[in-house]
Amino acid sequence: MEPFLLGLSSAASCLVSCAPFFAPALALESGSGRARRSALLGLFLAGRLASYACVGALVGAIGAAAAGFLPPETDRLLLRAGWALGGLLLLLGGLAGFEGHALCKHLAAREHPGASALGLGIAAGLNVCPPFLAASGRAAALGLAGGAAYFALFFVGTSIWMLPIPLLPRLRAKASELRSVARIAMVLLGIYFLVILGLLGWS
Repeated sequence: MEPFLLGLSSAASCLVSCAPFFAPALALESGSGRARRSALLGLFLAGRLASYACVGALVGAIGAAAAGFLPPETDRLLLRAGWALGGLLLLLGGLAGFEGHALCKHLAAREHPGASALGLGIAAGLNVCPPFLAASGRAAALGLAGGAAYFALFFVGTSIWMLPIPLLPRLRAKASELRSVARIAMVLLGIYFLVILGLLGWS
């Protein structure tokens, strides 16, 4: 449940910043049937899932390898410090916002002739934001398979609000509400990561 909620906390901002990144490719298929547009969206989401799973597996593997060279007490202390830092980033992201730094937003301003929906999804999945960094800190304690699974659930949470991407023009009017929901979720999860996992060490 935790990785799903963590992903959900960034879903609204992902929609606002990453939907324009994918929308041009989808717009090219505006004359196509619903099945074609749905297939493109599916490829976009599959690319994001591939990125998240690879990042989770890599971070988990690195964390497991590092743990073998550290005393258990030191390893635990470093993990708690990482979770506390992730929580602090979530709090800052929730209070100050992070949409303006999104990789998707910068790439959306450039032309990508011939780029596939799958490739766009892979790039979008590497967008670094506070929830992404917090998930990385958590995955570091779970090993290769655990890290990949954690990020897979994180992906599910981030993707829920991306499913209506074809309705982007209607969603623009709701952008401020979506950001507000995302920020509230990030503040609450930031407190959880910073206080419960980091400072108190309850996991």
